Amino acid sequence: KESIVIYPEIVYGNPMLSKNVVRWLLFHYKYPLESRAYKDTDFFVAYRKIFNNIKLNPQEILLKINHFDRKLYRQYNFSERKGKCYIIRKGKYRDDLPQKFDGPCFDDNMSEEEVVKMFNEHKFCYCYDTQTFYSSIAAVCGCIPIVVLEAGKTELDYLSSEKENRHYVVAYGDSLEQINYAIETRDKLLNALDFDEKNKDNVSAFIELLEQKFGGVARL
Repeated sequence: KESIVIYPEIVYGNPMLSKNVVRWLLFHYKYPLESRAYKDTDFFVAYRKIFNNIKLNPQEILLKINHFDRKLYRQYNFSERKGKCYIIRKGKYRDDLPQKFDGPCFDDNMSEEEVVKMFNEHKFCYCYDTQTFYSSIAAVCGCIPIVVLEAGKTELDYLSSEKENRHYVVAYGDSLEQINYAIETRDKLLNALDFDEKNKDNVSAFIELLEQKFGGVARL
């Protein structure tokens, strides 16, 4: 009865029948108008402000917890590269997807080791999933990530007003200026991937919020 269950945004309803529910929006919430998807007493938080639903989380409470496996995600190919690879994933329903691709496509159809190998073998990674951390992983592996802009959109349409609103190493479109920016900011990304202290602070602040919301003493 005192347990607190945290669901990601893809979960419909309350399958664990928990009295205390947190919904963590790691992407845009698909069910804001469906009364059976959640209860008014559910506690909504968002991973990023751009994913938040202002109706469900009017205070815009954010929870950022990050993990990066440096042993797995790394560059081991330092020779000359060529060719393209692609990230589809959340972009699988886009109208502008090509009928054929001239390189391998990652659509949750590979192991993490295979994804790393793909990023280490190719020079460019074109991202139809415009909100994915795999673009940063591609850069860590020495590949240049390029977000394929949707029709009528610009870089600003994919960024929020958060402090860290500019993604290092990501080119929005394949202009020379964008590609050069992606290359020049790679070192900044590598330095920013140490999440341990930030995670501890964010978890502590989140536990305080849970205690305020549900009462008692929250423990992970």
